[in-house]
Amino acid sequence: YLFMDRWYTSAGTDGEYNGGAATPEGTLVPRRFRYRRIDRTSDRTQFNLGVEYKASDNLKLGLAGVYSKDATKYDVTQLVFGNFSKSSVTPVTVENGVATVVNLTNFGYDNNRQLETRDLSTQAYTAYAKWNIAPDWTLNATAHYTKGDGYLTEEAAITGYGEASGTLDISDPDNIKFTVSGDPASVDQYAHSNIIWSSYPNGAQNHQITDSTSAQVDLKWDTNIGIWKDLKFGAKAKRETFTRYVTRRDYFDDNLLYVPAVTASAPLVNNFLDGGVSGVTSWYTPDVAAYKAALAQAGITVEALYNPQDSYSMSRDINSAYVMADFAGNLGAIPYRANAGVRYEATSQSVTANLTDGCDCDIQGLLGTETTKMDYNNALPSANVVFDLTDTLVLRLAAAKTLVRPILDSSSRLNTSQYQATDTSGITTVYVDQGSPTLKPLTAVNFDIGLEGYYSRNAGFSFGAFAKDVKNGTYTQLVCPATWDGVSLALDATTNDCMGTNGKVYQINVTKNDSSVVKLRGAEINWQSSLDFMLPIKGFGVQANYTYVDPQYSNDGFSLRNLSKNSGNLTGYWENDTFSARVSANYRSSYQQTSVDSFFAREGHIIKGGTQVDFSFGYTLNPHLSLTVTGQNIFNKKEEAYKGSETTWQETGVFGASYQVGLTYKM
Repeated sequence: YLFMDRWYTSAGTDGEYNGGAATPEGTLVPRRFRYRRIDRTSDRTQFNLGVEYKASDNLKLGLAGVYSKDATKYDVTQLVFGNFSKSSVTPVTVENGVATVVNLTNFGYDNNRQLETRDLSTQAYTAYAKWNIAPDWTLNATAHYTKGDGYLTEEAAITGYGEASGTLDISDPDNIKFTVSGDPASVDQYAHSNIIWSSYPNGAQNHQITDSTSAQVDLKWDTNIGIWKDLKFGAKAKRETFTRYVTRRDYFDDNLLYVPAVTASAPLVNNFLDGGVSGVTSWYTPDVAAYKAALAQAGITVEALYNPQDSYSMSRDINSAYVMADFAGNLGAIPYRANAGVRYEATSQSVTANLTDGCDCDIQGLLGTETTKMDYNNALPSANVVFDLTDTLVLRLAAAKTLVRPILDSSSRLNTSQYQATDTSGITTVYVDQGSPTLKPLTAVNFDIGLEGYYSRNAGFSFGAFAKDVKNGTYTQLVCPATWDGVSLALDATTNDCMGTNGKVYQINVTKNDSSVVKLRGAEINWQSSLDFMLPIKGFGVQANYTYVDPQYSNDGFSLRNLSKNSGNLTGYWENDTFSARVSANYRSSYQQTSVDSFFAREGHIIKGGTQVDFSFGYTLNPHLSLTVTGQNIFNKKEEAYKGSETTWQETGVFGASYQVGLTYKM
């Protein structure tokens, strides 16, 4: 990834940038420019077990289980240029309200290498029984348990260096140009005399456990009274828990005593972004093993210290009951099938978090704990009806109210997470994430209509339209209160930073519910057809679909992000008893993201639309053995983002193509 992390907004005053002439008011000026590469390796293992026992003609018992483990390693390398101070930036070219070319003097950058691990395991077990207790009565009972265990670690080495001068040109999004007076691909660049600061190790260790236990009973009564065919009712009890325990290891080498020398054998990043940037394209990245060895040789051990502001626990009890009736009959000469029902849910939630002293530090002092409780209830009605207009034409109507509970993550916590960091330019940022344990669930009222037609055995189409009214969506925004921890704050109009009178930048996030109703309207069409009627070779066919969505946004803050107004897919296939082959072109138009959705969108951005091409191939060698080959993004579609206008480059991401080969053996 290559992206502009932050911008200045010019006030239009003389001398604002590097003492030069005024830049037009409102001009976006580059402020922090970042390179980021992620190499990932995963090992996955999964086991499944299922046992079913027919105890009698009327009773069936079963047990199913799954265990999976995912061990993933990330190697993240970064060059972070900036924050460029205003005294180091000179706008050269301004186009469409953006400084597309700037000269830079006397600025610093952070060379960052971070090794991360994600050791995740999941186990789930389900026991069930189906009992025909009477000719017209059926009972289903289910008990379920799921547990997820995750251990996430970060181990970063960060060293800051200085540059005398440079030029950044973002006028061509397909060829970003960035040159500096030094050479990050030269060992000489990393001379000890050029080091500004250094830290190793730097990072958190996060152990989180979540589990869910539930029991459900369902009864079905086959009524067969006129159009009333059956009645279903049941109840479910569910308990969810989540625990997060965080520690940190941080060591700042203030006297630069343990920074290993960079040699030609150090790790080197080459050909960054596959030619999407010129100038700085390669650099030596910190050798984490060498940093670790330097501390070990000096006898320095950095302990993992408990991080109370990021640790918390949560429990949630969800009790529900429902009733639903099925109907079937004729409306005149048109047969129909329908159901209608309502589900009532009562939720009780408890969040326990640590109270801390709120210091501007990586690990705050623990003062005690506090628990916040919250209860809410929801009635969720639904109705569906299907009309068989002809033997080949079906009309579907549906209406329902649904909900999505707040995810058990950091936004659920009670406490406020806070830490601070100083970058190469000497700017200290205090990062604050205010807890929101009383978030309400998102609710939506949904209406759907669909028409399906089948004009031959292997060909058909469908058309659908939908309307959704969404309420209580959550959103996260940066805020700048008048004071924080006794420090007076004010918003800087040119940097969009919340500045404290102590000279520090305060980045304060708060997550809220939006009580306004956001309306979503859309339609979709699907078509599938065999081409056997027109081709001499059997098995060819085509599938196509298109979806249009018209989202409306709230003025308060919530938006349905990651949502494209237009999306579609075109797939050609050929298949028979031995071979199967598919090629798909998947299109989506531009869509919005914020920092909640992407690390690369601190100030918001819009991902450009585009088309990705994938394929799959299957070959059945015999009744027991089959081969599959798949490819994703085979034409190397990039992720490109802009800020406000498509002419304002914000980010370029290159993922490349991905291929998988699989063998399946059936007993």
